[in-house]
Amino acid sequence: MDKENVIPLEDALNVGFESSTRDELVFYCETLGLDTVDPRGDLDKIKDALFSALGHSRPGVSQRTTARAIPRSPVIPPVNLTPFGRWGGARRRIMLPRPEGAKHARAEGFGWNGKATYWLPYDELVAVPYPIYAILLDTKRPRAKTIPIGTAGEFTTAWDHNTIPFTDKGDDPITATLPRSMTEWYQEKGPEFYEKLGARDLRTVATNLEVPTTDQDRRQRPHDDILSDVIIFLFGYLPSAEAEETAEAFKPVLERLKTALKDRAKDVRTTTRLVDSPACIVVDEGDMSSHLARMLKQAGQTAPKSMPILEVNATHALVKRLERDERFDDLAQILFDQALLAEGGLPEDPAAYVQRVNRLLAG
Repeated sequence: MDKENVIPLEDALNVGFESSTRDELVFYCETLGLDTVDPRGDLDKIKDALFSALGHSRPGVSQRTTARAIPRSPVIPPVNLTPFGRWGGARRRIMLPRPEGAKHARAEGFGWNGKATYWLPYDELVAVPYPIYAILLDTKRPRAKTIPIGTAGEFTTAWDHNTIPFTDKGDDPITATLPRSMTEWYQEKGPEFYEKLGARDLRTVATNLEVPTTDQDRRQRPHDDILSDVIIFLFGYLPSAEAEETAEAFKPVLERLKTALKDRAKDVRTTTRLVDSPACIVVDEGDMSSHLARMLKQAGQTAPKSMPILEVNATHALVKRLERDERFDDLAQILFDQALLAEGGLPEDPAAYVQRVNRLLAG
């Protein structure tokens, strides 16, 4: 099996691993650290293990079986993103050269969050966990150097610290769509997700992220204080009262947007993540990404029909214009098409998009 040409894990997941060979399925299991899976076992069982590890249920599983399944917690990553056990997130392909004077050394150890040591072999192309790649970028190796003293031919020895040289081959294509860190996985959910959590789930998030706290016992910390700790840790700010008032005042416009885009968007909602952009396209959990859908269509295959979610920045000038402009429907469609273009897609009807933009420019 040519590992360089194996399709990304998320793309294989989105088509139910239907076209994946046994070798590819076993490779995915090894990538996610599923060491208990029998590589020579039943293919459906291997797929079940992959679906379970990635937080999905296999298509076609009976309702009776699904009913007995234990639901995965929404605040626990579906793959291992800790220093313990086999890493299940994104990886970076690098090669670390053997340093001078280390003829018999086989690998170099890197401290990982003060809890584990990751050994990186010399002179081998390795797909390392992304946190190790980040550590490697900032790590300096001590090296002894000789310094001359005066003109008498005397020397002294001192320690110098140089950045470790390595060859960077880019992201591992198999795991490129997986989270790069525990923090990134939690950040992708956005502040609104945490505002809806109870104290127990918030404590789980804070514990997993090792959020600093002044309380010795986090269980005694009030819900609102834990929420503030988590949001500040992840996003560096707390949603201001002004932002909350803006979102509340925007609700009537939001309802009109949902009506205008009911045939194109599954939902329309406000977000505080956007700064310069008026809107963005997101895909609901379990739905196929638009990128994969385009790839399937280009290959002559039928992609399952699904609608994305449109997130809008209520403070952006274009979005504010919606409330007072008579061409609301045109602006709503332009907003959606621009978000589609920004994420690499194309409007369903390019000619209609151009006409709407022209009408807007013509005033």
